[in-house]
Amino acid sequence: SELLKQLLEADDKVIGRLNTAHDSKEAWNTLISHLAVVEKDLGVAPTPLHVDLAGPKLRTLPVVDEDAV
Repeated sequence: SELLKQLLEADDKVIGRLNTAHDSKEAWNTLISHLAVVEKDLGVAPTPLHVDLAGPKLRTLPVVDEDAV
């Protein structure tokens, strides 16, 4: 929360970015809740948030050395 406060105090044009490819729904909700509390404490307008949706994750199979089999 202290970092969010410092960012909002330093610049009134802060735009947040939430990358949903990382962390969990609970972590995102916690961050958004902290942001709302800091905004209220400072009396500033809500911070715009860009939310990047997680795309498909490409997976590969283990590489097998056919000579070793």
